[in-house]
Amino acid sequence: MKVLYIAVWTLCICASLIHCRYVVKISSNVFVDVYSNKRIAFLEALALVLTFLLITSNRMGEDIYNYSYEYDHVSAIWSAREPLYSILKYVFSSLGITFYVFRAVITFIFGLLAVKTLKYFGTDICLVLIFYLPSMIFMDSMQFRNAVAWTILIWSLRYLLYVDRKSKIKFIICTFLAAGIHTFYFIVLLLFCFYFKSRRKKIAYIVIGISIAVSIITFLNGNRIPGFSFLLNLILSKGDARIAFYTDTSAHLGWMMPFGIHFITTIYGIILEKYVSRSDIRSKGIYTYKQILYIQLVNYFNMILFVTVPTMMMSVTYYRMIRGAFIINVVLGTFVFGKRRKLDSFQLFTLSVFTALAILWFVWDIKICQVDTNPLIKPVFEGVWFWLA
Repeated sequence: MKVLYIAVWTLCICASLIHCRYVVKISSNVFVDVYSNKRIAFLEALALVLTFLLITSNRMGEDIYNYSYEYDHVSAIWSAREPLYSILKYVFSSLGITFYVFRAVITFIFGLLAVKTLKYFGTDICLVLIFYLPSMIFMDSMQFRNAVAWTILIWSLRYLLYVDRKSKIKFIICTFLAAGIHTFYFIVLLLFCFYFKSRRKKIAYIVIGISIAVSIITFLNGNRIPGFSFLLNLILSKGDARIAFYTDTSAHLGWMMPFGIHFITTIYGIILEKYVSRSDIRSKGIYTYKQILYIQLVNYFNMILFVTVPTMMMSVTYYRMIRGAFIINVVLGTFVFGKRRKLDSFQLFTLSVFTALAILWFVWDIKICQVDTNPLIKPVFEGVWFWLA
């Protein structure tokens, strides 16, 4: 698995260089055109398959043990609050399918939703994977349900771009499907406000203002949100162990690093939106209409996600949403890389920002947040193919 990890990262770097035309063009009897779309598509597909094998290899992680136990005892563990995941477990378990094959099938099916969405926006898949591989891949391999819910969220983004009744209904359905996998994803309903074009900024500022006020109250209350346990009792199933875990802890100052990373990411998004608005005039529409709308959407999402800061102050487990948001921000960063042979200053700025942020996420996820209590890299590097018993 270590060799596979190095191979997929090397492949992504080479494929991304080819895709962006930052390598010398080779023309001969063997290589007619190294920039052929079919060749790039093949490299992307290969990189995705290898990434899929890495994600599904984890068998030793603490969360994976818990998922496996719940799957093997599916008749005894039912979550009315997360019905979609419970139904999927029941169906696959009834068919005699092992948990590891179940995880692989669900990861593959829902992963395709995310990939199709990235292609829908004209994204360089391999460039995204370059920043996904340092730490996000290990987190998604461990936190299976969270990763699946994120793929549904990513798919739902397309329905926020167009203000019509069908799109609104599809977005709401996607949100409930994501919440059916992981309850916390009901928070995505806040994105519905993006439809109100004339009021979205005002709404975002109101959310940020409320977040600041609640954060101050939380800090004064010993990093505990007043009444939060009551809210969790309404959302989660009765007797759910997560209620005590999420409310009886304090993140102390641990929340500051993920908050800082997300703050930098948000600032980059704002700078990018201004850069694109100026560039689009000069370059006669180098960015598609969908990409411009996507940038606006992600910037709105970034501001909305500051609502999670008070919960992060109470338990760092709530940082998962802004961690996942890093990748959708990387996607909008790929829009500045046209098929040119020379890097411009803003492209270099973009690479520097996301390289620094990827390193910070690695330090937080792998070195600080997990420490030795729940190692992330080892279960993947010492993993097993999902089809083996």
